[in-house]
Amino acid sequence: MITGHFTTALVPYGNNKKYPLVVLLILTQIQDFLIPVDMMLQNLGLGDFRILEMTYSHDIVPALILSFLSMLIIHLIYKNRSFTLWAGFLVIFHEVCDLLAGFSHHIMGPHTQALGFDFYRQNQVMAAIIEGMLAIICIGYYVKKRKDQNDPISRGSLIGLLTVVFAPIIGFGILGATVGVF
Repeated sequence: MITGHFTTALVPYGNNKKYPLVVLLILTQIQDFLIPVDMMLQNLGLGDFRILEMTYSHDIVPALILSFLSMLIIHLIYKNRSFTLWAGFLVIFHEVCDLLAGFSHHIMGPHTQALGFDFYRQNQVMAAIIEGMLAIICIGYYVKKRKDQNDPISRGSLIGLLTVVFAPIIGFGILGATVGVF
């Protein structure tokens, strides 16, 4: 996913604005921050995502470990059980979203079972549609929570949020439909 992962941060943030949004956004991207590690270990330089194995950043076992470590760090810093659980959920949900709309990932390394639809390689338009649907759900939830809390999001802020989220998704879908991205 491109920006769909970021929108998942709006769900816990909509529930509790005491959770730092920047921390929630980082949690939604932990795996993607580790992609350069996979690229270096495979000597891919800037990388060719068609052949990149995301063993240490996105395979199931490392995702579970990253989720646990994220929970541990958040708990040590914030000492808030709810925030700790959200931290673990956001990391694991990144993995679930990738399996539904992004690349397939293995359990632990290329010699193990691959899981997921691999829409990033097989059908970028479908990947963009799934990501768009997730973004709509998360943004809709956030907007509703803000309204329920008597703190509605302004029209300008909503337009800005939708633009930032959907411009890359639409661009990816168009590129995928016309020339293929990967």
